[in-house]
Amino acid sequence: QSDATIAAIYDSKLIKRFVDGDSRAFDEIVLRYRGRTFTLAFKMLSSYADAEEIAQDVFIRAHRSLKNFR
Repeated sequence: QSDATIAAIYDSKLIKRFVDGDSRAFDEIVLRYRGRTFTLAFKMLSSYADAEEIAQDVFIRAHRSLKNFR
């Protein structure tokens, strides 16, 4: 299996754990993706402060929406 496939399977397990009530799983999701999320936002906005705000908003929205994730 490719690294991307392995990562996707692991992410699915993290989401299931979170949906089942394990808040630590969401912490791990944030740790896995905060760097990439910030980097993408910074490349688009060219502002450190704006990129931080957008990255934070991404995770807030994810936290609210993951229970409906399929």
